[in-house]
Amino acid sequence: MFKIGDKCKVLNLNISGGDYRHIGQTVEITNVYPEYYQGIFDDRITYTLRDSELELLNNKKTMNKLNSMMKCLLDSDTKTLVKAGYINGDLLLTQDGQDALNSIVFEINKAQLVKKAEEKLAEEKEDK
Repeated sequence: MFKIGDKCKVLNLNISGGDYRHIGQTVEITNVYPEYYQGIFDDRITYTLRDSELELLNNKKTMNKLNSMMKCLLDSDTKTLVKAGYINGDLLLTQDGQDALNSIVFEINKAQLVKKAEEKLAEEKEDK
């Protein structure tokens, strides 16, 4: 998924362990292996990282990285989502995209969620 030279945001270090001060920081991929990546932080510390711990940073050149055929096939809404960083060059949701989508789903379904919460609280009250 990532390649040497990619700049990524560290989402967590659950698998790799390590210094939690690096969560949220930028790491540059220096080596790519079948199961993991090596990356170096600005403070020159090197870590071994997994896919699930990284997110490719939104690069203003993202649309330039898409090939000409893809640019022609993408509708304007999809291009906007890529430019905003809500989906990546593989047209998959990024963490920012997932957060925005969760917010929309929550607002649309808030009343139903409140109803479920009230039902749960009523059941817990009956069980006591």
